[in-house]
Order: sequence, then structure tokens, then C-alpha cells
Amino acid sequence: MIRIKTNPKYTHLEPYLRQLILSGQFNNGGEVLYDKRNTVKLFTENGMQFVVKRFGRPSFFNLLVYSAHIRKSKAERAFRHATRLRQLEIDTPEEIAFIEIRKRGILEVCYFVSAYSDYCPLSPITENFTQESGKRPILDMLSGFLYTMHSVGVHHKDLHIGNILYKENGSGGYDFQIIDTNRMKFGVFLTQRQRLINLQRLSCPATAYLYILEQYARIAHIDPEYLQLKGAFTRLIYEFRRYYRHKLKNQCRKILHK
Repeated sequence: MIRIKTNPKYTHLEPYLRQLILSGQFNNGGEVLYDKRNTVKLFTENGMQFVVKRFGRPSFFNLLVYSAHIRKSKAERAFRHATRLRQLEIDTPEEIAFIEIRKRGILEVCYFVSAYSDYCPLSPITENFTQESGKRPILDMLSGFLYTMHSVGVHHKDLHIGNILYKENGSGGYDFQIIDTNRMKFGVFLTQRQRLINLQRLSCPATAYLYILEQYARIAHIDPEYLQLKGAFTRLIYEFRRYYRHKLKNQCRKILHK
């Protein structure tokens, strides 16, 4: 069984999307943008470009949760969260549709479709960032964007630097978009500690990370050195836990494959 929910603005694309998935064209066509656990491809229909993300197969536990409708699928959450973000004036590529394929009520695979964005990845900026690089205005405005996002009660649970896009807006400034929207919370008051825990996920080089914290602190009227010190410690603990969690997972895989 196939379930498609379409943004009313894009209902004309529904027959094409249905054919794209059911005929196997997703596997054989499109331009691959990302292909690891999830697969992201770029397609064009009648001159319109859009992105289709196929989520990897859920774990057994999540399979039960999604199939029992205890929790919405990643695709549905990505669709609904994108709508909510833009209502809050936090930019993200416009949602077009989500698609779920089920057999006997069991979720097999799901897809999220969004409009193509010509915004650029932020990672190259942070990877090569120095105080003298001339890229400070981008991170200054990024800090403001992150502060605004937190202030309106948006908690992006996967706030990786790779999930933030940017573009010069023609007025001497920069605009930003959030992607990978399936893991989010809305309407929450984030304490200073919670904001730091969220920002630690940026996973960018220390120079850029500390500069973002400095600018964030200035906007929030917090002592920058204090926030940088706390942020550095919080991130150190986070990286330590992530390293050993990854190491433990690898050991478990080795044991299971013996």
C-alpha cells in the first residue's frame, strides 16, 4: 500500500511521484546528492527541480513503533516540521510531499520530497575559518540565526553544521536554511545549558565553533568567555561519549559477524 500526502500547492506532482516510486525510477534515475544510510536524489519534472530523500530501513524497534502508528515516520515528521519551521519564519526548503510504502501494515520504506534549494553547504566555511579569513560576517549572521531559532522554541536535535545551508541575500547579508528536519521539537523554552548542548552538535573545527559561541553570547548578552569555556567543556564531553559509543558499536558488530 502506498500513502502520499502532498502540499496543496503541489498536488499536480502526485501522479508523477507515485510513478517515480512504484516504477522503480527512483533507483535508476535522478542525480545522486547523498548516498549513505539515506539516499538523496535530485529530479526534474516540467522544468521544476525537487529533491527526494529515501530514508534507510528502520531498526526492528522503530519498525514496530512506526507500523503501530505510535510514532510518525521520519518522512512524515520531516514534512510536518518543514511546514512548522516556515510558519515560524525559520527557512527550510519547501515541503512537497511524503510517501510511505507499507506491506500488511508494516512500514517498508518512506520518502520525503522537497523543493530544490540553491543554498550552499556551510561546512567549507567552517572548515577553513580563521579570524582573518574574511568569513566572519557569515558566522556572525549564523549566530543570529541560531539564536533566533532557539528563541522561537525550535530545538533541532541534529544540528550538524552539514544541516545548515547559506546564501548571500544581495543586501550585504546572508540567509540560512535548516535541512534534515525529521528530528525536532517545537514550542520549548531552552535554558542556557540546553542551548549549549544543542550547539555542541555543530561538529565544526574548534576555531569556528568558539567564534560562533562568542557571537551567540554577545547577542544573548552573556559573557563570551564564560560561554566559550562552558561550550568547550560541554563539547569535549560530547565528543568523548560519541567516540566511545562508536567504538562500542563497532565491537558489537564484530561480535555479531563472527
